[in-house]
Amino acid sequence: MALESLTEPRRGRGSDDLLAFLCVRNELPLLQHGLAHHRALGIDEFVVVDNGSTDGTTEHLAAQHDVRLYCTEDSYGASRCGIDWIHPLLHEHACGHWALVLDADELFLYPGCEQLSLREFVSSLDQRGVDGVGGFLLDMYSDRPIAETRLDGLNDLLAACPFFDGDGYDFLQPGASLTPEHFRGGPRDRVFWAGRERELPPPYLGKIPLVKWHRGREYKASTHLIASERLAQETCVLLHFKFFAGFSESVAREVQRKEHWNSAIQYSSYLEVVEEDRALNLLYPGSVRFSGTAQLVERGFMREGPRSEP
Repeated sequence: MALESLTEPRRGRGSDDLLAFLCVRNELPLLQHGLAHHRALGIDEFVVVDNGSTDGTTEHLAAQHDVRLYCTEDSYGASRCGIDWIHPLLHEHACGHWALVLDADELFLYPGCEQLSLREFVSSLDQRGVDGVGGFLLDMYSDRPIAETRLDGLNDLLAACPFFDGDGYDFLQPGASLTPEHFRGGPRDRVFWAGRERELPPPYLGKIPLVKWHRGREYKASTHLIASERLAQETCVLLHFKFFAGFSESVAREVQRKEHWNSAIQYSSYLEVVEEDRALNLLYPGSVRFSGTAQLVERGFMREGPRSEP
């Protein structure tokens, strides 16, 4: 593994700084929205690995005052989808800090984050001896065909893709055992998997993106699993923005590159469906327009927990 540091620290790091870690490749439009969202929550510094971007992502990140940028041309697949790059950076930068590990197309939400800063949220977790927050990846989409869904001129991702599937997840059913198999569903299951013979099940949607890092911690299976007996009662949601114009071309490239998990087998499933229907629209009668974290709590996508005063 060869990581080259492209930027030097531009500020002294405080003992309570909140850090975010990302691997990116050609993510510029999404990345600009993601940085703004997570800065507003309270992230102090972003530690980013750029894997050979050619769309201006590298230059944009290098110009940001709060980004510590690394780059590599090594294989994303051979790095276990970036986790072998992120682990040493977590050990170098995040020990003793709360760390948010996410992708460029994800927006992190926790209960009440519209009013409660991330620093207040993790202070409550610290008071209770909690060391991680698990949650759910919620796919977002527009009411237009994917091929006509654009970010042009929009101030935020939710203006472009405000809808999510309101049903079809086993974990929303009374009595669900909440095994990993229950954290599947949404439009990728409904549109790209249901009724089709697939070698593997649809994508697993459970993640543990927020952790108090220390030596010896290690993610398993990307950020889907981590050894911890002290996860919060609260859960989070990662709003996931994948379905924009250019999606079919993007998945075709990834099928050719074979750098994603299991030689990008999931991307082959996406490609099959979008090639069948170039006007594919994910909207259906069960689609729900996002209105805030209270809605996600009410619908069972997010769980609140006890909070001490920060």
